[in-house]
Amino acid sequence: MSELKGSRIYKTIAIVLCLFLAFEIHYVLAYQTTEELKTQFVSAKDSYFEADYETAKATLENLVTTLTGLEGMDTVKGETFILLGAAYEKLGYNNLAIKYYCLAKEILGEGKSTEGIDLNTLPLYWTKCMTADGMAISALIIQYEEGHQAYCSGDYDGSKTILEKLVSQLDPL
Repeated sequence: MSELKGSRIYKTIAIVLCLFLAFEIHYVLAYQTTEELKTQFVSAKDSYFEADYETAKATLENLVTTLTGLEGMDTVKGETFILLGAAYEKLGYNNLAIKYYCLAKEILGEGKSTEGIDLNTLPLYWTKCMTADGMAISALIIQYEEGHQAYCSGDYDGSKTILEKLVSQLDPL
């Protein structure tokens, strides 16, 4: 009987230690991921302020891909969207700039930015993000991009279907 009690105690201790170790590993990985994301963001921001908008855009697009799967990073996501929108605006990709500004506004609220970015110098930031009937402009831009992508890949029927649906949503405008 005492062997059974001893065995249970060791099993319990082993389980507690495994859980503790798992938590520690998760914490360390989360910390490393957060630090890597911050480093990427700072690098993109540096590129942006050096007027290297292409490099900033590429770094931020990768960052957006990484952030998409992470929870609890709303401020980082919002600031990334602001900076990516600004890079797109400087490069003349107006639809994408508006899309990312709208996504940033959904997270951060209107008028909130990231350090060093003056929203008053970014006219597209102030574009309305909702149509008169409450439809998100970013959703319309995404539909347009899907239709354009289908067209460019040779799927003309698919493109037509997507764009007709988009136009039917715009009629009330």
